[in-house]
Amino acid sequence: MSTFEFQKLFSRAFKTGTDLNEFDFTPAGSLQPKEALEVYRQGYPARLFEALGETYETLWKVLGDEDFEALCLDYISLHPSSSPNLTDYGEDFSKYLLQKKEIFEESVLLSDLAHFEWEFKECFHSAFESPLVELSSAIFSEPIENINFELLISLRAIPLEYPVYRLHGIDGDVQRFLEVRGARSDHPISLVRSENGVRTVPITSKLLEFLSILKSGSFTLECLTSYCAENSELTVSLISELAHKSLLKKVTVTA
Repeated sequence: MSTFEFQKLFSRAFKTGTDLNEFDFTPAGSLQPKEALEVYRQGYPARLFEALGETYETLWKVLGDEDFEALCLDYISLHPSSSPNLTDYGEDFSKYLLQKKEIFEESVLLSDLAHFEWEFKECFHSAFESPLVELSSAIFSEPIENINFELLISLRAIPLEYPVYRLHGIDGDVQRFLEVRGARSDHPISLVRSENGVRTVPITSKLLEFLSILKSGSFTLECLTSYCAENSELTVSLISELAHKSLLKKVTVTA
């Protein structure tokens, strides 16, 4: 039996309790095969719960221990991990929360908070890059097909219905939950890695729409102009917003 086949069978065994006799399994020490498997079976949800707790720390504070643990264990039973890296686990937790409207009246707000916390974690673990300090207007004298913009690699744009960032992090305060519940977010936000952590930057809905169609962290002025169709003012506005809010890494001109 290959290592890969053994891993698949072992994983299925401790997740579903299938018979161990279908493959050779000799545990270390004095444990019997089923006893050793039980150690893994009990540890599996515990490790996944720990991973969710680290990512969704603010959500845990908002919900309290009992509700958060119940949600996590239900989520774990429905969504087994598909990655050997625990930091990859729980990406769709925000979508899962939207299905809990019968339990939580604030399911949309909780989903927003989970979405924000996931993107914050991803941004925090991105590399820091110095943003472009100033964008020279002289560059626009070049043919538009030759002007290339590169976004900061950590940039993440998030649509939110509620201003949940007020609850999160060092400057957050979960006691403001009722205040946030009664408010609606009047703008999307972006997150970028800073030297000391993560910056939360409000952006316009038009910039969010444009960023959402990009398949990479770069684009040409020609691409942006095409997106804005005949609205040249919108083109200038989006470029100005990216530059003013320090979301660009660099601008280059190809020959």
